[in-house]
Amino acid sequence: GVLDNAIDLDGGDRIDISDTDALSPARFTVASWFRRDIDTGAPEHIISKYLDFQNMEYLMLINAMADHLRCRTENGGVAAIAEDSSVPVSVGAWHYGVCVFNDTGNEMRAYLDGSLMGSDTTMAAVPNTGADASFGSQGGAPGDFEGALDQIQLYDRPLTQEEIQYQYESLAP
Repeated sequence: GVLDNAIDLDGGDRIDISDTDALSPARFTVASWFRRDIDTGAPEHIISKYLDFQNMEYLMLINAMADHLRCRTENGGVAAIAEDSSVPVSVGAWHYGVCVFNDTGNEMRAYLDGSLMGSDTTMAAVPNTGADASFGSQGGAPGDFEGALDQIQLYDRPLTQEEIQYQYESLAP
């Protein structure tokens, strides 16, 4: 659970999972409970499947400019970025972050604590980069997460607003 079994990351730690087709669905939801220990002043990567700056399957991070949740996917330099810069992610509190990509409407959506934060319909398809999945890091690039992660989830379908809200309310610490 969120309180007892979280992964504690000190900003230099990360967990990598070798690439498989199961980690690269055409439509997906990635979700995690997270608690920031400090504001690093840099991007803080929570979940990523990142090959390079122009090719990333999914990226959930805290954007350093406004301390808000950002969901991103990018294919050959064309990016879909969903975020809301008006809602900061506080330090020391548990939050539930969710990134959803629906290939039917080519829409990326970002949710924080059960609420939709933003969406983007720029992308046509999420690339299959062959990159490993990484928790607490952007595949070794700068911007490690310092805090705790728990209940990291990857679904091979886009969750609905109702499912996300239910998970937030029923799994809340």
